Amino acid sequence: MNISSKVMMLSAISAVFALSGCQNLSFATGTTAVNDTKPAHTQAPVSYETLSHYNWTLVSAVDRNNQSLPALSAIKDQVILQFGQQNGHNVTRYSVGCNNMVGQYTLSNNVLNIANVRQTMMGCGELSGAESLLNSLMQGSSQLTVQGTQEPVLTQITNDNATLVWKGVLTSQAKYNQQGDTVFWEVSHEAQLCSPASTKVCLKVRPVEYDNQGIKTGEGNWSIFGGVIDGYTHNDSADEVLRLKRYVVDPSDVKGKQFAYVLDSVVETTFIDK
Repeated sequence: MNISSKVMMLSAISAVFALSGCQNLSFATGTTAVNDTKPAHTQAPVSYETLSHYNWTLVSAVDRNNQSLPALSAIKDQVILQFGQQNGHNVTRYSVGCNNMVGQYTLSNNVLNIANVRQTMMGCGELSGAESLLNSLMQGSSQLTVQGTQEPVLTQITNDNATLVWKGVLTSQAKYNQQGDTVFWEVSHEAQLCSPASTKVCLKVRPVEYDNQGIKTGEGNWSIFGGVIDGYTHNDSADEVLRLKRYVVDPSDVKGKQFAYVLDSVVETTFIDK
């Protein structure tokens, strides 16, 4: 008999709902002071739209003396930065791969100011030092420049003159030019053949429903899914509940519409003892 143990990836699934509005765009203006020691930049103004249309991943991190910050540089591929809106406020989310840190931000004359930061409270082990460093660097004012449009590079000079360089990948909302629907699927650890006569392997999935408090209220029937979930890699050692964004890829043809699915987060994992 299988033995399973559930591991919640956030402190509560309600935290997932609380952070769900990060791609609902809004444009506003704000002002803040900037450290006089920072160099002036002549590039085109950085806009709210530019920041929020991309998911940003760290490329490099150096201190005021241009020396590498190894705590961040060693894990740069998992250090992420996002911009959007939540409850009528412009917010930014950043993480080193453990807790989500979310703060309100303003942007004026290429100066970013982040304040009122809150975060989830998971223990991060060896990532704790990197998380503390990133949180310290991000808060307060920093100078931004962006170069390129297809694969933009965002350079951020922080309040203490450290330099963080980020590369941007277009968000799904910007790519599909729509908000997208949020759906939850449970994915079985057991993949199946797409049909008896096929050699192609498909996912075994079923819809999951939650109420506004994040409490699970129901599960649908299992079915075979032969498509692709962007950003998801199947785990044959665990059943997982996924939070997905669903986009209509041909909205002009309502009867024959197709969907694109993008992983937002894994909200529950049940490991299987084989």
